[in-house]
This record gives sequence, C-alpha cells and structure tokens, in this order.
Amino acid sequence: MIDRRGFLAGAGALLLGVDRALGQDAPAIIRPPLDGVTRRMSELAQDGPFIYPAAPTLFNGDSARYYFFMPKVFKSARLVVFSHGALADPLSYRDLLFHWTSHGFVVAAPLHDDAILESGPTLRNPKAGAVSEWNVAQLLEDPEAWKNRVDRCIECIEIAQEIADTGGFELVTDRIIMAGHGYGAFTTQLLMGTLVKGPSGAKLKFRDNRFFAGICMSTQGPGIMGLEEDSWAGVTSPMLHMLSEGDDDFTGQDWQTRSKAYSLSAPGYKHLAMIRKGGPNLFTKDTEVNPTNSMTGYLSVKAITACFNKAYGDYDAAAYANLSDDFFERNSNGFMVEYRR
Repeated sequence: MIDRRGFLAGAGALLLGVDRALGQDAPAIIRPPLDGVTRRMSELAQDGPFIYPAAPTLFNGDSARYYFFMPKVFKSARLVVFSHGALADPLSYRDLLFHWTSHGFVVAAPLHDDAILESGPTLRNPKAGAVSEWNVAQLLEDPEAWKNRVDRCIECIEIAQEIADTGGFELVTDRIIMAGHGYGAFTTQLLMGTLVKGPSGAKLKFRDNRFFAGICMSTQGPGIMGLEEDSWAGVTSPMLHMLSEGDDDFTGQDWQTRSKAYSLSAPGYKHLAMIRKGGPNLFTKDTEVNPTNSMTGYLSVKAITACFNKAYGDYDAAAYANLSDDFFERNSNGFMVEYRR
C-alpha cells in the first residue's frame, strides 16, 4: 500500500510509459464464441478488448482505502464506482470488476469501514458452545453508516480525476455509473435518489447528481433500512436491479419484496433481471471453470452489466437496443428472466 503522492506518481509513470511505448490502445483479443448464443452475447459475456493487470491498484486515501481497476493501456475511459457488500471487500468482486475494465471502464471501489478487512469483525458476537453471530442489523439500520458509505463513494470521483490528470488519460465523468452489491446496492439506491426514513421519522436524501445510472445486485425492497413504499417515487435515473434465485443475505427479504425497488420506481429506463438458480454467491464468484464453453448464470450477469454500462455510460445505441427487448433472456440459456418499464 502506498500513499497519495506515491500512488499518483507511480500511476502516471506506468500509464505514460506504456502509452509511449505502444502508441495506441492494446489490440482486441479474439476469443472463441460461447456455444448456443449469438456472437453479440459472447462479446458481452466474455472479456472485452482492453487488457488489464493481475490485480487492482490499492490507494491509501485520507478517509479510506480505494481499489482501482484500470486497463493496462488506454487513452480515455468512463468511470464506474462500485460499493461492496457488508463484511465483504472489493476483491470479492475482482472478476466482475475487471470484466467491466476489459470493456473500457475505470472502476473505483472504496473499502468501507464494515469490510472484514476493516472494522467488520467488531460486529461478531462469539457465543460459548455455539456458532458465532454477526450483528449486522445494527449496521444496516444506522444512518451514520449510510452517510459514511455514500461519502466514500463520492470521494472516488475526485481521486479518480487526480489519477487521470497525473496519468495523462481522459476520465469521462458526465455519466458516471454507480454500482453495488448487497449493502452496496443500498448505497447505490441512496446515491440514485431513493428516499429513506431516519430514526426521527424524517425523510433522508443522499442523491448525488453526478451519478447518472445505477446497478443494484441483491437489491432491497420496502420494510427495512428506512425503505418505504414511496421511497423510489423520485428515482428517475436509469437503473438495473438484479436478483439471484436462492439468495439469502442479512436482510431476509424474499425476491418479491426486493423486486419492488424496480416496480415502485418512476417508470422509464428501469430494468430488472432475475437469475434462476443463482444462489447466494452469484455476484462474488471468481472466474468460472466452464469446460463446456456454454452460457451460465454468472456469465449472463457479466453480459447484462457490461451492456448497461455501455448503454447508459457510453450512449452505445447497440447496447441500448439489447436492453430494450428480451435479448438477454433469449441468450442466457434459460438462466435469466428480464423485465423493463
């Protein structure tokens, strides 16, 4: 781990040195298409043309640590900010975040205080002769913890811009994508304008207009964490909510309740994807072993999220068209059901 000055100097030397040596972006990597789906689906589900390093770069900021997932060689990229789940960390999502990187995005991911690498273990209540319990409920219902998470995600924008300025590449921030899983999905909802009720009964708003669209994996519905039936009425931004059949997290909500984050939001540019037989670890998988070269539930997640980033981040017309019909449902080998409103 290095400090702010050392990180920025190192990033600049690395990016500028490689760019001068090659003089252009890295060439596209040709991969055999997946069986039984269109070539377009294969392109979205598999890594894109941008080569990335074996590990993200860790930056020690003033308020937290931040992971940056960046291509090895690039001249311009849009920013995605990612918020991890409770007791997790950005590395738990390494494969998915580098997948977005391979399609031309810089992903910034703060290490939140509740990470198992930080203060997460303080939530553990050991019991003699029994399995230890994790008192996560107090964290999920704490407005101060909500604000702390929101602030760390917002800080990513400034830090990413400093890295871009030092590294000599263009960071495009007019349509930043905010994404998260679990508790990070809740953080994403807050930043996209979802209203929540605080302990005093007052409505709390954490919206930051620099975030243009949001991806929520294992999203939450009304009844917990200050969320009510009318919490999403003012969410007009593009949103992709994703649910995994068989998911079992700290909230205990069923998928019907979770899906209300989609159905109760303002109509227009809203997407919902349900992954059949996804299980509780769908979004934190490492690279899958896929000897049959066929579509899987996890690959369909990689495909639709990469497409969402392109559609609403890059204003890619082809990507938007894929999200506007049942393209992913038809090409997911039966793993995905999608809805739009």
